[in-house]
Amino acid sequence: MKKTVLTACLVFLAGVWASQAVVIGWAAESVPAGTQYASLVYVASGAPSITDNVWSSGVESLAWNVNAFEGTTLMPQETTDATARSAGAYYVVLFNYSSGQYAVSTSALAWNDAAAISTSEFDIITDYFTPNAFSGWTAVPEPSTAMLLMVGVAVAALRRRKRV
Repeated sequence: MKKTVLTACLVFLAGVWASQAVVIGWAAESVPAGTQYASLVYVASGAPSITDNVWSSGVESLAWNVNAFEGTTLMPQETTDATARSAGAYYVVLFNYSSGQYAVSTSALAWNDAAAISTSEFDIITDYFTPNAFSGWTAVPEPSTAMLLMVGVAVAALRRRKRV
C-alpha cells in the first residue's frame, strides 16, 4: 500500500514538474459600451484580426468570458495556456455581437512577461495583465452572407427559367 501511494505521489509530482502550462491573469477596465463578450487570444506576430468570423493566421483564442462584467470592468480572470511559447503576445479582444463588432486591447502581454504569467497552475500570479484601452470598434466582415443571398437568387432564377 505504501509503495502504491509513493508511486502515485511521484507520478503526480513528475507531471507537475514536466508541465509547461502557464496561467495568465487578465482583466479589462473602461470597457466600451455595448461589450457582450471578452476573449483572451495569443498572437504569434502582429495584432489579432477577424475576417469572415475566422481569426487571422497565427491567432489562437484561449478563453471566452460572458458573465464577469461589472459595469465597465471585466473582472480578473485566470486562463491556462498549455502550449509552450517562444515568441508572440497575448491580447484581450472585446465583442459586441449585436452590432457585429470587435475591439482589440491597445496593450499586449509578452509571451514571457513573468509579472503577469505564472509558470504553472499552482503558482500565484503576482500581477494581472489589465488592458484599460481598446482600439475603436471594428466591423466583423461577413461576405458569406452576401454570397449566400446571391446563390439563392441564382437558384431561384434557374428554377423559374426551367418552369417556363
